[in-house]
Amino acid sequence: MDLKIPTPPNQTNEPEKKPIQPVIRTMQKDIKRLSGYAPPPTNLPLPPLPKSLEGIQKKFVVNKNDEQKQSWIQKEQEERKKQEEGARKEAEKRKEREEKIRRKAEKLARKAEEARKEAEEEARKAEEARKEAEEEARKAEEARKEAEEEARKTEEAIKEEKIKKETEEKRKEELEEKRRKEEGARKEAEKRIKEEKLRKKIEEKEKKKAEKQARKDEKKRLKVLKKQTRGNRSKFTFIILVIILGSAGFFYWWNYIHSPELIEPASLIPIDETKIIEIQAGEESLVLEKIKTAANQTQTIGARKRILIKLTDGEKRYASLTELVLALNINIPEDILSSLENYSLFLYSQEQGQRLGLVVKTSKDIKENLTAWENTMTENIKPLLLGIETGAPATQEFQDNIYQNTAIRYLNFADSSLAIDYALVSDKLIITFSKESVYAAVDALLTVK
Repeated sequence: MDLKIPTPPNQTNEPEKKPIQPVIRTMQKDIKRLSGYAPPPTNLPLPPLPKSLEGIQKKFVVNKNDEQKQSWIQKEQEERKKQEEGARKEAEKRKEREEKIRRKAEKLARKAEEARKEAEEEARKAEEARKEAEEEARKAEEARKEAEEEARKTEEAIKEEKIKKETEEKRKEELEEKRRKEEGARKEAEKRIKEEKLRKKIEEKEKKKAEKQARKDEKKRLKVLKKQTRGNRSKFTFIILVIILGSAGFFYWWNYIHSPELIEPASLIPIDETKIIEIQAGEESLVLEKIKTAANQTQTIGARKRILIKLTDGEKRYASLTELVLALNINIPEDILSSLENYSLFLYSQEQGQRLGLVVKTSKDIKENLTAWENTMTENIKPLLLGIETGAPATQEFQDNIYQNTAIRYLNFADSSLAIDYALVSDKLIITFSKESVYAAVDALLTVK
């Protein structure tokens, strides 16, 4: 059996080959792939190695030096494993660091996102606060404007009230002046009457004196006649004497003892009865209460009761329109009052109660003046409602109506039986406080016409 002894490499006849550089995997590509790069150590001597470990074992199996080579290879392999393990651990650490960095970055990103959201929320709240502030400012501005408007309206109302009071005072002064003039004219007329009476009285005395002298002369003449004639002639003379004495006595009684009756002024509207309210001078404020008392008395439905105000001031007389306006405390504009003449005041009876009415004769056309008066008419003639509560008007302005071809202006109240109605029939102004009463007045005046 032939044993084939291997020839050592330096004893072979074959030409010496260059050593083959070993292929060592250093995980550089893996480290690069894992985003980390760690170059292998360069201070270790690396002898040339065969292509595989099996070749090394077979080639140096009988060579004792191969054991050292194998030991070196094992150490090299262990060292390489350690390096690979270190590189792996380093890569894992780097990965952990990167993961920590990523988590930290994510945490920072979350915090940044939260901060951004908080900032947006703060910005939203700030925007809402700004809008609320603007809204508050707008409301404050509106409140300021409303306050200014209210102050302006209050100031205008004060001015209007002042003007109204001044106008009212002026109207009262004018009415008082007119009343004084009428009173002066009345007193002047009374003075003239008294002077006339005094003159008549003097004339009467003179006449009586003359009659007395005539009677004396007549007596003397009668005595002469008696002597001349007796019998029937004496009787005739006695009768004549009685007649003369009776006439003188009647003349004295009529002028100095008898007080003539006060003649009622003619009514401007047909009436069913007349109620005379007698007032002492200085007690004119009682007129309205006495009219209310008369209104509470029972009256036939549809009847018209005339109200006459008789004033007693030494001499009795019926109240003029100016005196009536003052007594009832009503306000009629001067441009209208100056155009009014005599009047008739009446009560009209309807199912809901009695309503006061006024008919006044006019001296000129006052239609436009009445339209202008509508703005204050409700307050100006409120006493004529006789204390009845009306509430707010049903409409803001007067409305139009036509009855018997007569134009009527009216303002209704919440109670349908109450209203302010006025109309012009020919030269007569009608003012009443219900639809029924103005219709009745129009019918009555058209009948008279």
